[in-house]
Amino acid sequence: MTTTLFKLGIVPLHSGGYSDFKIDCDALTDEDMRCLAYLIWQRVGSFNPAIGIPNGGLRLAWALNSA
Repeated sequence: MTTTLFKLGIVPLHSGGYSDFKIDCDALTDEDMRCLAYLIWQRVGSFNPAIGIPNGGLRLAWALNSA
């Protein structure tokens, strides 16, 4: 079975809302997370601590807060 890491299209969120894309953070390595956090930080700049949604989102929040 192949895991799709990046998906375009309307996807339901844990929050009950919807997004037009999804990144399967559960399938990413810790190094992938650090790289993704770096790219987000470069784009967004500084921010208050990130809060993640379980499961992969918690790892991304940790990586963002460690950047």
